[in-house]
Amino acid sequence: MSLPPPPTLLDLDIVLPIFVGIAVLTSVFRLGDRTRTGRFGWDDGVCGLSLCIMLIMMVFFFLIVQPPPEATQFTQIFAYYAGGMCFHGVVWTARISILLTYVRIAAFRIHKQVLASLAILFAILLLFLWGEMYWICEHEPGWKELHPPQCDLGQGRAITELCFDIFADVTLVVVPIWLLSKSSMDKFQRMRLLLLFSTSFLITVVSVVQDVIVFLAGGLREIFASMLEDAFSLTICSIPVIVTSLYRVYSKGERDLDIDTPNPLSLVTGTRYASAKPSSQNTWQPASSGTEGLSTGRDLSAYRGSFTAPSLIKEEEDTDGCNTHTQPSTLTLLEALPKRDDVVTSFHAV
Repeated sequence: MSLPPPPTLLDLDIVLPIFVGIAVLTSVFRLGDRTRTGRFGWDDGVCGLSLCIMLIMMVFFFLIVQPPPEATQFTQIFAYYAGGMCFHGVVWTARISILLTYVRIAAFRIHKQVLASLAILFAILLLFLWGEMYWICEHEPGWKELHPPQCDLGQGRAITELCFDIFADVTLVVVPIWLLSKSSMDKFQRMRLLLLFSTSFLITVVSVVQDVIVFLAGGLREIFASMLEDAFSLTICSIPVIVTSLYRVYSKGERDLDIDTPNPLSLVTGTRYASAKPSSQNTWQPASSGTEGLSTGRDLSAYRGSFTAPSLIKEEEDTDGCNTHTQPSTLTLLEALPKRDDVVTSFHAV
């Protein structure tokens, strides 16, 4: 397999800043859009952290590849340590940001807890990579005398990175498939989930290319590939928010893909409560006698095997054509409690 030629000064001074600039602009747009719309969340905060690490890494990158004449050996050694840690910091915080976006989309609490646990695991893996890098380099200090200094991490370190990358990338690709199979979402949430799946797949491709270069090459090629992976990861991390923002503008605010799942999906009917204002028509009414008190809307016999409690009977709302339900008010439920037996008798008589 032929490797790309070593990066030239043109690549370092022009090509790399262009990709980094795109990553910075997309991230700033994302943070600004989420702040303006009042949807700033943990995933956006982690994306902002990734952006800050990226900017810091650029400073150390040029200290490594183009050190100024007054830079001391200690400064270059520190720049190497900081640059290596920043590289992994950008990639893994971008992955954590995507996982936290999945947390916002997930409907059930157990799904959110599993995804949040995976995000914590990603952070632990990042700390492990930092510690392993420091341990390897400090046990072989001969590299500190080189000009420029660069630690030889060895094939063992490359294998560790490859295993962690495979685990993280497979997780990011499998999670949306798992969410789609375990919950019922409207088509707009599914579109958003599929968009995140596409971005996760792109990050996987970029990560594989960088791992191959680490295995087969080193030196300036490895550093340049690492910087490009950071830039691509940060850009791809913000693409879903940019697409949903453009879709919002294109639809003139009528449809918005960038909406969190507001309420858990019903364990009884598999449908979601509507987040819109309740309609004054077709409201739920408690039964008084016979079947006259049941809802005047659609026939509820289709849900015969789904209900386990009378208080969970809900009538479909047809105002927007979506498969949503209006949630009965607390007062209505309290009024219906003394008539539980009548509701059950009336329902089974359908």
